[in-house]
Amino acid sequence: MYLLTFISSAFLLYVSGKYKRNKYFSAFMVILALLIPSILAGLRDYNIGYDVLLYGNYWFEKACSYGSMIGYLNKAREYSVGIGYAAVNFLSSRISHDPHVFYFNYELLHMVLLYFGLKPFKDKISIPFAFLVYYFMWYNLSLNILRQSMALIIVFFSYQFVVNKKPVWFALCIFIAMTFHNTAIIGVILYIISFSLQSRVAKLFKLIVVFASGVVILFYKQVFEILASMSIFSTSRYGHYMEDSLAGGRYIRIVFWLFIAALVIWRGRQCNRIWDHSKVINFWIIISLVMSLVMFVASSTVIRAAYYFDIIAVISIPFITENLGVREKVLGNKIQYVITIVPIILYWFLTFIVRNGAQTFPYVFYFAATGTSS
Repeated sequence: MYLLTFISSAFLLYVSGKYKRNKYFSAFMVILALLIPSILAGLRDYNIGYDVLLYGNYWFEKACSYGSMIGYLNKAREYSVGIGYAAVNFLSSRISHDPHVFYFNYELLHMVLLYFGLKPFKDKISIPFAFLVYYFMWYNLSLNILRQSMALIIVFFSYQFVVNKKPVWFALCIFIAMTFHNTAIIGVILYIISFSLQSRVAKLFKLIVVFASGVVILFYKQVFEILASMSIFSTSRYGHYMEDSLAGGRYIRIVFWLFIAALVIWRGRQCNRIWDHSKVINFWIIISLVMSLVMFVASSTVIRAAYYFDIIAVISIPFITENLGVREKVLGNKIQYVITIVPIILYWFLTFIVRNGAQTFPYVFYFAATGTSS
């Protein structure tokens, strides 16, 4: 079901690009492409994704019981539930009291932000391929970590303002992302490092950042305590991550990022000549690799921070793939996409199918679980 959803959605986006001169037909294809994964998210049984039963259903049902949005948001703030997440719950509850409608709306918002986050880069990457990268790396997670997944996609959407150097719009996006999950403040680093990597001291700055990120992650407990004292994080809500030594899938993750880093080393200079910002997006891959190494000695909180750098791979991997410079007699330059997508699919299969990461496999439709017919 996941594969059918991913492939059909990407294919419709491909068709949209082929017929872009017919703007109405092209737009219709895009709408269908975004609706397919959203419908799948909405039709899932409640056992798909641990956070659904932890707080997903609870806070939506609570939203249905409130007549005042202000009162509901105040209650959400009282329990350290992001007011952005609570607002989406409340607005969805005005449409329907069925939680499945909320999960559909929530995933559709993900898809819309993803599409418009990628659209500014349409001349640099293949949008259908970028969607495949997202699907295989992030879709299953979006069915589970409800609050942080939205924060991640908003931070990703904001990246266009990093590239175009629009700090006010970027800051606004980070603020909104933080109303879903406080960890989104990590996204500020994207702008700071991006600006510094394009300065005259870029090489020195790279070394400083890699070293500093390693030091910060190794002393994550102390950093967490400082942020908690500044009321940025809640010790009651996030403190258990500090003691959790099971980041999960460490070897799968490190092999995957080693492969992507190898592509950067192989084609990095060529990519930099084509697009100056390539050296920045490639650097996020190095950060992801560094964090993968640190996970062997740190807690699962590291992966929560790593997500904000990993997500930029939805741009960097398609760009590297587009410029691999590999051709084959039958497939031509399409072999480039095969070279990249096969390891990504393998990563998805091992992480989300074999290990059941995010607790989203096997997929169960809600009407199948309840015994009702479709």
